[in-house]
Amino acid sequence: MKKEEFDIYYKRIVKLEDKIKQLQIELNEVKGIVSPYIQFHRPQIVIASLKEKYWHSNTPIQVDGKLLVRHSVYLGNKENFDGKSDKKLIKLAENKMGELLRRKYPQMFE
Repeated sequence: MKKEEFDIYYKRIVKLEDKIKQLQIELNEVKGIVSPYIQFHRPQIVIASLKEKYWHSNTPIQVDGKLLVRHSVYLGNKENFDGKSDKKLIKLAENKMGELLRRKYPQMFE
């Protein structure tokens, strides 16, 4: 590799490293802003069967790193869905849990 070619690649490396550092700083800032709201806007939903007849979902809500409460919603009879991975069931769980969280924690959605 000629010196001129090396210098071109080396300058490109330095520019890319600087850009990556700036993007990493921006990513950390945005994560810091969003992190308290993630569990409300994109909750971790668990779908399970209830009495082997019904589907229900629940999600944990934490405050200051401690488990505060686990919210649960009823989704319907098992026979109405094709199983735990049914897209309609997952969408229903997301919608119902979203409604419940918006009702219980309106300040997190303002």
